[in-house]
Amino acid sequence: MQDHREEVRWEGGSRTIYRYRFYFMNALPVFINEPGNIIFAKEDEYVDWSPLLIDETDNLKEYFADKERLWDLRKKGVTHLHFHPSTLDSQKRRDEKTDLIEKYQPEYNK
Repeated sequence: MQDHREEVRWEGGSRTIYRYRFYFMNALPVFINEPGNIIFAKEDEYVDWSPLLIDETDNLKEYFADKERLWDLRKKGVTHLHFHPSTLDSQKRRDEKTDLIEKYQPEYNK
């Protein structure tokens, strides 16, 4: 993936810091076959992030092959995608996902 804007640090319930790149939902880059963790977030008027959905995947390109999923997320208010490239170790990705969900309790992970 290229053309990412900046990094955002998300702190999990364990106080572990995870670094994510973020992208505007209306200008997503072409994704490659890369494993990682995903946060679909909304940016408010104070430039704060509210995570609406936290997930993980072993293949980002396949995850976004479902265009209807992206459209539904936009309708739910998602403005940005945050992506943390990760390991092929699915347990580590699930642990990170769980750690973040524990702290933020996103609306669409309930």
